[in-house]
Amino acid sequence: MNFIKHQIGIVTIGFFLACIGSVSGQESIATDRPDQTECPSIVPKGMFQIESGFQYEFDKSDTSRIQNITYNTSLIKYGLSEYAEFRLIVEYMGCNSIYKRETSVHEREASFSPVAIGMKLRICEESGLIPKTSLICHVDLPAFKCPENQVNTFVPRYRFTMSHTLSDKSSLSYNIGSEWNAVTTIPTHIYTLTLGRSLSEKWGMYIEGYGFITKNQPADHRFDGGFTYLVTNDCQLDISGGFGLTPAAPDSFIGVGCSWRFKK
Repeated sequence: MNFIKHQIGIVTIGFFLACIGSVSGQESIATDRPDQTECPSIVPKGMFQIESGFQYEFDKSDTSRIQNITYNTSLIKYGLSEYAEFRLIVEYMGCNSIYKRETSVHEREASFSPVAIGMKLRICEESGLIPKTSLICHVDLPAFKCPENQVNTFVPRYRFTMSHTLSDKSSLSYNIGSEWNAVTTIPTHIYTLTLGRSLSEKWGMYIEGYGFITKNQPADHRFDGGFTYLVTNDCQLDISGGFGLTPAAPDSFIGVGCSWRFKK
């Protein structure tokens, strides 16, 4: 129940900051959640944006049942200029595994993931067949870790984020990129493809396919979808869910979150 109370607290703070920090004349908030496709939009200069959420993954095999829980993932962004934003990622994760054998074994653990910092840089605006494009780069910091998730070196990741306007209510967005970990130098390649649609002034929805491909390992392909609700121009709620398309992916997953922005 503690993580539920924590999420309620995060959402309450978000509503408060969104209300007192609302800026008239600004475009509606553009977020990198709840889908896996990062958006190419930059946070307005001089504004903070926090995107926080909870996710639950379930996976079952012949010998085990695994529940992966991200109690809280928070992406904190700050607009440096119309061309760049600063990014900070903090995640608190947990796992509850129940192994089915002659005697069931229960394993529970929870810990912070390594803190990551990065930048999003605007490359170009949409023009004809050329999509709106930005580059996101992050690095996990070895100085910020807990014993359960030690990182002894700087671990990089990057994505190119692109989007096309299909109509007044629909858009097509996609990412390509790679990430590394502290164990191996073999990169994991990432792809995403999202179709988004505005249902009304407040409601939006999306469907998405995405995956992770690593050399000499089974591919992890997934499908998801979700809804967003715009509380104000500076505050958005979301809910999403999906399932794995390959054995390496989790059987199913769901998530909820809140995003808000405010002036410093």
